[in-house]
Amino acid sequence: IATRDYVDSVAQGLHVHGPCRSATTTYIGSLAGTTVTYDSGNKSITWTGGKALTSNNFNDSLTGFTVSTTESSADRILLKNEGDVGGLGAQYNGTYYCYGSRELRRTTDADTAAEFAGGDFTFITSGTVYAATGWVQINKVTTLDTNPITWQQFSGSGTYKADGTTIQLSGDTFSIKS
Repeated sequence: IATRDYVDSVAQGLHVHGPCRSATTTYIGSLAGTTVTYDSGNKSITWTGGKALTSNNFNDSLTGFTVSTTESSADRILLKNEGDVGGLGAQYNGTYYCYGSRELRRTTDADTAAEFAGGDFTFITSGTVYAATGWVQINKVTTLDTNPITWQQFSGSGTYKADGTTIQLSGDTFSIKS
């Protein structure tokens, strides 16, 4: 049995965001197309040209998404590479709903500066690259869309891969195939 004071002291500084279905491997413009813009009114990223979210080849880590016009049924993804060269800027990283075939909207648990205090984290549930990984946001954000939002991986039970031809991976055990 734990006292409330103990639980509060342990949980202090943790800010859990809902899980995301997948995470980007590079900035959205390199995945989506030629013209990518951020709309601060809708807190959304849109693009013209390039691939739509409904395309099976949008990106290896972002396939098979439910694209919706309602947030309650839309998949969540973690954009974490917008600070890369060519990206929109690290201030546009965060968790987004797949709101349309060429639109992402900030999730309701991460659409104000107050919701980014540093120590925020989310888990990735699927995707070919980052399935079963956890990510922590390390910056205190005082002004949304101005301050950088930087995500770093902190867990990764799903990050090891074997080629299946010469090396095999079963659970957490590697073995050499003969």
